[in-house]
Amino acid sequence: MSTFSNRAGTGIMISNRKNFVRFSIAAFLMLLITAPMPGYTGTTTACHCFRQRDYNPEAKFAADDYLLATCFNSLTARSFNISKRQIIMLKMKGGIHQDDLLIALRLSRDFSLDLQQLVSLRQQGYPWKDIVSKFKQLSGVKGNILLDGIRTGRPIAGLGREIADAMVADFYGIPKKNIEKSRNLGFGTKEITLLFFLVRTTRTKPDEIVNRIKNQKESWSEIAHAFGISPAMAGKLIENHGSK
Repeated sequence: MSTFSNRAGTGIMISNRKNFVRFSIAAFLMLLITAPMPGYTGTTTACHCFRQRDYNPEAKFAADDYLLATCFNSLTARSFNISKRQIIMLKMKGGIHQDDLLIALRLSRDFSLDLQQLVSLRQQGYPWKDIVSKFKQLSGVKGNILLDGIRTGRPIAGLGREIADAMVADFYGIPKKNIEKSRNLGFGTKEITLLFFLVRTTRTKPDEIVNRIKNQKESWSEIAHAFGISPAMAGKLIENHGSK
């Protein structure tokens, strides 16, 4: 009986050890799965998998994020002659922040640099000042506002904002002071893009749309819906602007 008890006790101990080992391995694997990845952390962006893509009067703000994003991505695609899909993939899977992407696109276009190389270097955590120093063709360039801003360490957000403002001004043929006025009212880059899209498309004065947003508390998608413009249609109208 004693021998049996010893064997049984030993068996229980072995079983407990196996369970402990299994639990430890499972916990370690869970830690690996949930732990943040090392490396580039400064330019991640939120998920672009929008749940609400159509205007819903019972949730009038639900489609705003999609409407704002699709208009801005469409304008970026038109401005830099790049596919909208590529922009979305760079943001979603590449995890690059909007301001960094605008800087990369502008450098790529203006100086014939490889876009993917610029994005890759930024994703690896290199500061823009170090990135531009890697390209010999940029070493002799003087008086370029973007390059000078990068070299002097100007904030990335400010550089991205200026590129976005230039996109809107060039695309819609409006003075930059009009865009600056909108910023002073508290509108961000995507909102400014949508504001002047609605102004141009519907032939409405900016003050009228600003009043509906600020005072009447309407949503962006609600205003677009009132003009017969769906979120999906808005992006297409920008992409096809000027086409016959």
